[in-house]
Amino acid sequence: MKGIIMDEFTELKKNVKQLAADITEGKKDPNEIINTAKDVVYIVNREGKYLCADVVIRLEPSIFINTKDKDVEGQIGTDFIKEGYIDNIKLEETLEKTYRATLKN
Repeated sequence: MKGIIMDEFTELKKNVKQLAADITEGKKDPNEIINTAKDVVYIVNREGKYLCADVVIRLEPSIFINTKDKDVEGQIGTDFIKEGYIDNIKLEETLEKTYRATLKN
């Protein structure tokens, strides 16, 4: 990586680590994360039971929350970073409630 790409990856790395830390430390509101996300991809089984979700925070460079693996992941070009988190904000629970609410509409 050279110049601007390296700077962008350094920034991406910082943002990924900060988001994971904020979730672990309980500094984020799960509803705010969901409402400001670019997209939420719900993963369900064939009966429609919620299993987990990918929350797309940013598109390019991409940052998303992978609730199955409990990772915040980032990618720019072919460079990839992930940082684990502990769900101390009940993000998973809030996502499941949000998913169920979409079924009622």
